[in-house]
Amino acid sequence: MTKQVNTSTLRWMIAGVVFLATIVGLVAWHTSQAYPDTSNPAAAVQKMANQNNDYVIVFHRTGCAACESVKKQVVRSLKASNQRYVVVNAAHSDNQTKDLMTKFDIEHTPTFVQMRGNQFVASYTGTNLPEINKLFNAIQK
Repeated sequence: MTKQVNTSTLRWMIAGVVFLATIVGLVAWHTSQAYPDTSNPAAAVQKMANQNNDYVIVFHRTGCAACESVKKQVVRSLKASNQRYVVVNAAHSDNQTKDLMTKFDIEHTPTFVQMRGNQFVASYTGTNLPEINKLFNAIQK
């Protein structure tokens, strides 16, 4: 003997599945648009320095309107940079973050610092996309 599912119950089940799929999709999309913060930025900077290649250190701050205004383009550039970047959330108050901000004299965000090994090459603070892209173009080569 088979039990039939009530039409109303079936509609609610379908609506629930659609709702959950929408939530999962939105969370995945939002995550893909977020700055990919480096979990151990000091060690990552040291590792990049040892490789003696060009790389960019991105300093941003959670809740920073300027950082948010360029986030989409910056994240896209980071993904195209062949993993030659370190992303530091300046909102974190740990010693690593404070030390890096002091070392690179970071007062405002977003700030982009181009390095070649241990050598400073250039930096830019602000939201002018052509200026930001100059730094990223150097590491995409």
